[in-house]
Amino acid sequence: MKFFLTSIKAISLGFFLLFSACATQIAYIPIVSHQFRLPHHFKMVGYFPSWSGHPQLVDYRALTDICWAFASPCESATYEPLTHPNRLKSLVHLAHSHHVKVLVSLDGGASFDPHAFPTIMAYPELTQAFINNTLGLVAEYHLDGVDLDWEFPAPSQADEFATFVHGLSQKLHAEGKILSLAVSASPDTDAVFKDSVLQDVDFVNIMAYDDGWGEPYGWPQSSYQFARQALEYWLKTRHLPPSKAILGVPFYGRRFSDHHARTFAAILRRDSRATASDTSNGYSYNGFDTLRAKAVNLARAQGGGLMIWQLNQDAKGSNSLLNALFDAVKVPKRFRQNPGISGQSEKG
Repeated sequence: MKFFLTSIKAISLGFFLLFSACATQIAYIPIVSHQFRLPHHFKMVGYFPSWSGHPQLVDYRALTDICWAFASPCESATYEPLTHPNRLKSLVHLAHSHHVKVLVSLDGGASFDPHAFPTIMAYPELTQAFINNTLGLVAEYHLDGVDLDWEFPAPSQADEFATFVHGLSQKLHAEGKILSLAVSASPDTDAVFKDSVLQDVDFVNIMAYDDGWGEPYGWPQSSYQFARQALEYWLKTRHLPPSKAILGVPFYGRRFSDHHARTFAAILRRDSRATASDTSNGYSYNGFDTLRAKAVNLARAQGGGLMIWQLNQDAKGSNSLLNALFDAVKVPKRFRQNPGISGQSEKG
């Protein structure tokens, strides 16, 4: 596989470049080791769902940030009781012992109360109460910040959402906490996020999977072309700084016939060579080559990093997609520069 790279200036305009692919033999990928690290300023963000998985099984050495999914707002500007709070406490403890940050992701999807966010945003007193309650949640669980995952505000709610984000950002940043925002890869839904929102958040998780909910839905799943188009929209049209652009990749596949989702771990159990392809038994997903292409080009272009939905869908050992992503961008601990960017080794 060859990667055609131009100058950083050119990449900041087009950002994600096409690459030529050829048939390759997938080589054994070493397990994450202590001799390597992620490049400085390159994030590896993984979502950890509250309803599954074990914090003890996460490879924290390959991550910089984890988003706990989810905390669900109520119309009263409070929160539903957290699912498995002890699991969150364990995750925070283990993550912090590896110098990994943990954010709580605030869910605004229809799976919970779809009226909560709109109601909170409509009344300034509720907005302020919700900001205060969010800060309390962060403090209670010793979290490092907040991830906003409202899918999605209506155009009529853009101003209220921007006001909320600004107020929350000020409060979090005053305490040294961080704020991220989950967005789609579709201009139809993302236009609601005002420029001020992009300025107030520390980074943006671009959900470049399921190919924009188009037809055929999720097929091919999160193609390289779709990722490139998503980044071009956010960086060229919306002028998002590359350092804030976190490209989302899936650790699951979609079946062509009925859009059914299957974890990569389950796909691999049915096909031991699934890492070497992007399709298997009717499912489309991201294998090693596609993930490595996304990761390498993003790192070389000084992009902000990668986001994963979600960590508990991965396989283990040398078949791990997380391990493959880490391997694609890793640098020896003695080097300070991103891969593909020339520089001096660290002194001492």
